[in-house]
Amino acid sequence: MSHNIAYSTADKADILAYLGGMGHLTVVQHRRLGGIREAAQTRQDSLDDQGVDWGLSVPDALDHLLAGRADSTAECAGNAYQAALQHIIDHNASDPAQLGTYSKPSTFFGLVDDELSSLGVPADLLPHRYLYGGLPDGFPSSRTRWTATRPSDTCRSTGPSRPPTPTVPSWTG
Repeated sequence: MSHNIAYSTADKADILAYLGGMGHLTVVQHRRLGGIREAAQTRQDSLDDQGVDWGLSVPDALDHLLAGRADSTAECAGNAYQAALQHIIDHNASDPAQLGTYSKPSTFFGLVDDELSSLGVPADLLPHRYLYGGLPDGFPSSRTRWTATRPSDTCRSTGPSRPPTPTVPSWTG
């Protein structure tokens, strides 16, 4: 199965403003929040239609993030937090651009890293870490809950599901 990797650019400060910033959002941020909430509900409706239960709904995960917390103990809550955060990013970032379609992107970029490393390229410039390394510095971390970007077998339904399309944000600021 092939995987599409898309990217967009956003100012990290714009995204972080939403995390715990419910009482301090600007007029523009409040306007965008309506679209974010709508997208979160649409995603949850899709998950419900597929029979996927992460133990925390995407709209509830969004409310947690807006309140400045990510403390659900649900086994698959990391998926809901990641989806909610992605909606915040999507509504504050540039239009996505296609990086490419790969049959095994992690393997491919791991091999690219190996080759670039052998040529002396510093580790912080290698693509695998950038694409698969998790949240950038400055974001709240609860590593056990934020690392899941795709449901494990225990988080999947037995019904039909569509694989997620990874979207990789690019941070500025």
